[in-house]
Amino acid sequence: MKSLTNPDADITALQYLIGGTIKVLGQPLGVGQGNNPTCQSARGISMWSQHSPAKLIDMIITVSTQNNLIMRFENQNLVSNNLLKGLVDQLDYNLDVVSVVLVPHLDKIYNEMMRLSAGRLDDPHKWVNPAMYGQWIQVGFASCYDYLSNSIMDYPGYLRIFYGAFHPHFNGNQQMVYPNPVGIFITSNKGDMIGFHAVSLLRVEENKKGELRAYFLNPNNEGRQDWGQGIKPSVHGQGEKQGESSLPFHHFAARVYAFHYSTLNVRNKLNEVPQEELNKVEKMARESWGKSYVWNQQTKLW
Repeated sequence: MKSLTNPDADITALQYLIGGTIKVLGQPLGVGQGNNPTCQSARGISMWSQHSPAKLIDMIITVSTQNNLIMRFENQNLVSNNLLKGLVDQLDYNLDVVSVVLVPHLDKIYNEMMRLSAGRLDDPHKWVNPAMYGQWIQVGFASCYDYLSNSIMDYPGYLRIFYGAFHPHFNGNQQMVYPNPVGIFITSNKGDMIGFHAVSLLRVEENKKGELRAYFLNPNNEGRQDWGQGIKPSVHGQGEKQGESSLPFHHFAARVYAFHYSTLNVRNKLNEVPQEELNKVEKMARESWGKSYVWNQQTKLW
């Protein structure tokens, strides 16, 4: 539990944990997943440090003293020590101390929630995210990826909801209050599909140049990537706060596949989004990660 790079015999494990907890609470956008497939857990620690610090501190105390964690999912108590392994085979410990303590337990609980939600008629994250992260997660959920058919379903309808929920020109200039757990398609510098990734959409605002950008937490510790088609997240110089990544709004939209939203706020705004804007984003999607899927034009009841 003590530092791997700078061990100090004069600092106790408790002192190191307290210092690491203060650091995470003070730098919530500095939480990363390291070389682990645990972006969901890193995203959660960042969210709790911003909006539910008491919950985070309670989990740290519980795990550090009991080496166990219990979370409730649909009237079931999930006890981490009673669960099979999560997504991680061998944890890379080059992480902050809070992540070292919590991630092995969060990873197993997240994986069990996903297992219990599998086989339903929608993306399991619809049920897992509110249970995992907290009740501030909006009840509305949209995903263009259909798990059962492994296809892209009603992308135009899905994209209208994304614009109606987050684009200030079409949502009444309503600002985000809480981070939104968003699923994105990660692509190579040629635009080819690599896999799924979990990020947090933090805010949508214009930068000083008047360009509308999406600002987000990317927990893989590298915000300066090349996702192809000229889509290159930046970490500074475009109005980013420390720890944020950002993209032009339509570039971000072209890589998102799932998000939560308020059904009440979006309902009357969907037809305000210009078709040419939707066509531009859909073209980018089809010519990149979309080549890996069949596109189903069937209209969904969102």
